[in-house]
Amino acid sequence: MILSNSARRALAGLLALAFALTPVMAIVPFASAEPYETTSSLSDLPAAMALASTVVIDNKLYVIGGTTVVNPDIGTGLNTVIIYDIGTGDVTYGANMPTGVSAAAYGLGNDGKIYIAGGWTGGTYNLSVQIYDPDADSWSVATNPVPTYLGRCASTMGLDGRLYVFGSGWSSNVTMIYTPSTDTWRYGVDLPIGLVDSSAVAYNSTAIFLLGGNGAPTNRAWVYNTSANSYTEVSPMSHAKRGAGAAVGRNGEIYSFGGTSSSSIYGSPQYYTIERYNVADDDWTDSPYASMNYQISNFATAVDSYGRIFVVGGQSGASVVPYVQMIMTSDVSESRDIKITSPLSGSAVHGRVVVTAEMINSYGGNYQAVDLYVDGVFQTTQYGIDAISFVWDTTGLTDGSTHVLMVRAFDWDGKVFEDSATVTVSTLTVDQEIAVLQNRIAVLQVQLAAADGNVTMMITTLAALGTTLADLQTQLDAMQDKLDKVDTKANSAGTYGMINIVLVIVVLALLALMFMMSRKKP
Repeated sequence: MILSNSARRALAGLLALAFALTPVMAIVPFASAEPYETTSSLSDLPAAMALASTVVIDNKLYVIGGTTVVNPDIGTGLNTVIIYDIGTGDVTYGANMPTGVSAAAYGLGNDGKIYIAGGWTGGTYNLSVQIYDPDADSWSVATNPVPTYLGRCASTMGLDGRLYVFGSGWSSNVTMIYTPSTDTWRYGVDLPIGLVDSSAVAYNSTAIFLLGGNGAPTNRAWVYNTSANSYTEVSPMSHAKRGAGAAVGRNGEIYSFGGTSSSSIYGSPQYYTIERYNVADDDWTDSPYASMNYQISNFATAVDSYGRIFVVGGQSGASVVPYVQMIMTSDVSESRDIKITSPLSGSAVHGRVVVTAEMINSYGGNYQAVDLYVDGVFQTTQYGIDAISFVWDTTGLTDGSTHVLMVRAFDWDGKVFEDSATVTVSTLTVDQEIAVLQNRIAVLQVQLAAADGNVTMMITTLAALGTTLADLQTQLDAMQDKLDKVDTKANSAGTYGMINIVLVIVVLALLALMFMMSRKKP
């Protein structure tokens, strides 16, 4: 039995289409570029507070303790646990702390529990490690107390699951390390200088950066090597500050933000500034793109698994505030770019077409204006929008004609970005084209049924079917390409899959007929 060339092409095409329907994941290499930042304000906390302990778990901020007064030395530490939903701003409350504290050392352990060490409780230092279990909504107190006073110190949970604390009380130079799994404290090498109101952030498994602080604010910075138990001084920050925040951005830069240049923790002015440190270059730079939405110091800082940095509460001017700010960091070549997301280049369009585009390499904000062009002719403009969407009416355009869509975006800093897509106008929708194919295959099935048992008619029908199958295969290839380029294709793709199955049955029927013909005697 020998298949005709057209029948072989049709069968091979069906197999190729089956593989084409299998999704393939592409890995796009990441290219390093210039860091970029944005800030936004979220819903306020239910109460103003400063110097709280804050971590992020499952898109929720846990804001624990803190103080409602500018001077924590006279304020009673709060014992509340505020559970703040980042997505909605909704607030619930967890079980109260055994002892309310502010300005404590804190961190989220590898076991999912929150550790609050020491802190100030209105006239005295608390010497316990209080442990909150979010799953059980319950507190416990560690057996071993804090070995010395802890308050207004820098702290961070290392990637090794240990809580690292730098300084204690007033301008102490101690380094202390707490291991939650064994409930043990040990001392590390002393700090190069005594520090208070400093900030710390774990950069990797061995490096913790310690930034600024002190009564007379300093811009000095150090890296503590957890393996070597040693300090190395790095380039100073652009600004001398105390009571600032620190975090590692998702772009790998180290960030210092807010804080005050005053020699008093209660003083002003505070900074708006967000500055970043490039570890490889040992260089600090103020962000040219974003600053804090408020002048602020003495706040809590938390970073989630997406790399979002949260600034919670704090002191602005002479007041304690309930603000929640979010800093987003990225690594892009320019502040923004634009891309047409629908219709895709090479697709067929019909009727009233929604042309959509999106900002890429950006975390917030919008364009000053976005223009739509069709074949180089200006159509319309949108101003100050986040969701970029135009309607293009193709009614009356020639079937099969091709057109170039272009969006041109104007950024607030004067940059201009463009993207284009080439599309073909069709007088039929994808579903209508599928219906035409269904009718053609139905005719093929009728022809096969009529040819059954009639050798002469079989020969005539097979010759015609060879050409028809090849033509159908070409149409199916084109249909697959269209389905690949439309956003809402679930129903169409299902119908298209049924057509493929029917066509396979047709080809198998052809093979059976050919086999029967090969056995008939002349």
